[in-house]
Amino acid sequence: MTMKYYIKKAGLILQIFLLFLITGCKFGDDKKAAVKIIFDTDISGDWSDVGAVAVLHSLANSGEAEILAMGVSITGDVAKWGASCLGVFNTYYRRPDIPIGISAEGNKYDYIPYSRKLTEEFSNENDTIWDATELYRKILSEQPDSSVVFVTVGFMTNIAKLLQSKPDEYSKLNGIELVRKKAIRWVCMAGRFPEGGYEYNVSTDVPSAKYAFDNWPCPILFSGYKIGARINTGTRLPYLSETNPVRRVFEIASCPGCANNSFDQTAVLAAVRDPNLYWGIVPAGYSSMSSNPEVGIQWDISQNRNHAYLVEKIPARFMEDTIEDLMMDLSHSKKQAFFTIPLDNTIRCVKGENFGFRLPYYNYTKGEITMKFENLPDWMSFSNDSIFGLTPEIAEDYNNIQAVLYNNNKASDTVLFSISILENQTLITDIYAASGCSNSFKIKKMEIGDKIYVDRPFKLNSIEDTYLDYTWIVNPTNDGHRYDLGDQFISFTASSNVNVLVGYHKKFLGVKPDWLNDWSDTNNEITDDAGDVFRLYKKTFPKGEIVLGNNATDFDTLRLMYLILVQETEQLSMLNNVDNKNKQD
Repeated sequence: MTMKYYIKKAGLILQIFLLFLITGCKFGDDKKAAVKIIFDTDISGDWSDVGAVAVLHSLANSGEAEILAMGVSITGDVAKWGASCLGVFNTYYRRPDIPIGISAEGNKYDYIPYSRKLTEEFSNENDTIWDATELYRKILSEQPDSSVVFVTVGFMTNIAKLLQSKPDEYSKLNGIELVRKKAIRWVCMAGRFPEGGYEYNVSTDVPSAKYAFDNWPCPILFSGYKIGARINTGTRLPYLSETNPVRRVFEIASCPGCANNSFDQTAVLAAVRDPNLYWGIVPAGYSSMSSNPEVGIQWDISQNRNHAYLVEKIPARFMEDTIEDLMMDLSHSKKQAFFTIPLDNTIRCVKGENFGFRLPYYNYTKGEITMKFENLPDWMSFSNDSIFGLTPEIAEDYNNIQAVLYNNNKASDTVLFSISILENQTLITDIYAASGCSNSFKIKKMEIGDKIYVDRPFKLNSIEDTYLDYTWIVNPTNDGHRYDLGDQFISFTASSNVNVLVGYHKKFLGVKPDWLNDWSDTNNEITDDAGDVFRLYKKTFPKGEIVLGNNATDFDTLRLMYLILVQETEQLSMLNNVDNKNKQD
């Protein structure tokens, strides 16, 4: 990060301040009543559900939310582990008595990447699990009229069953009547707005989604796929305590320091805080749910049923900071700020009683570490011996080195950090990703059966033998949907002239980004064990900085991130001239 970055960020902070003034938000002791929340999730698949749980508990810690109940919208063994996983978080955040329900019938989900392992590690099997419909009816019956906000970040199974429920011992009202009386709104993470199309939460259980949207008697606010797709969070979680289950889930399901989309966190934030602070809202329409899963929700402006959806207003980078701060519960921790310190940068440090830092959480290859400090104030001291242990003089292969900055929000000074790594015969250095996920990249030789991404389980299945000698820059597939970060999407430095291969998903070759147009098609392909096929494009570069562009061109569909392979070569201009001539012919 450069001083230019901080000037830019200061401008953004000013914009946010003005936004607060414009929206009439008061800075003072005026306290609003906590928003009563029933939280429904398909936890056990994607781990943005876990981020949403963390955000919800952080908002409860600040007195902004009251968690009445939680439900799991899947069924079978995975629902049992999902419920127990929720119990782990509720116990960790000192709310072990939050009741949890599961669906008696619904969609079974076989992929359990983290919930069972987390439950076993934290020894927290939940013996008391409600039927979700019964639990929701009981909780609603006990609340004041027009007071409860539902938040769903999974299937609509439990919502549909609640609406279809009949009078019982808790209430003489049927489901629709009970919801109309007790609920105030529903915030739903679902759909692709406004164009429609397949979206997992609605397309997996179409009958429930259609019934729920058609019959819900209160306002619905949709946080659609686009809202969370560009907000990457999780990179700072390695700086939390090892006993923090949020950190542990991201390690189990992905990798330390890897980010994930924030689909579900946005719904929780919009449910508890005024969504106008962060997003624009498109009202006066109706979410017409198609019976075709590939069509999903179609936005119908001919009808106004108090449905609305969010559109982006605040830049993704700001939203990442806001949501990740909540995921880390920073406002209720002595660790008030955390910073990764990239190489050769200027970073603003805030004076406080506790101050410390570590080198970045990067996976460096072998090299000698050197450090310089300028403008070091008398209140700050540096030690190689702090909470994360001794900083090694030599970074071994893939040795995790961490950086953290503490502060207590007092007067600030600027400290210049100059940290450099003297690499030993390393072909690739200085990897930068505009998405902010640079710290999760790995550099390695690939073998059949190895993971082709750092943050997903897809494994290399087939490749031409000659390409096995290439060096891979193994990146996160989470970056695959980004189209908004400009032409300098990924950059790295090569110590020699190199051939660079980009493996682009074969399904989207017709809409591949423009920057790949002057690359040569090798007609060779890579496959993974999930059946994905990547066509290899090649270009030669002189030693020095190499810049690659965006993976996608728009939000038409979610795409797997392109693959990157690099090989040292003595040839350069001759190869490029041949490639260009072939294209002209």
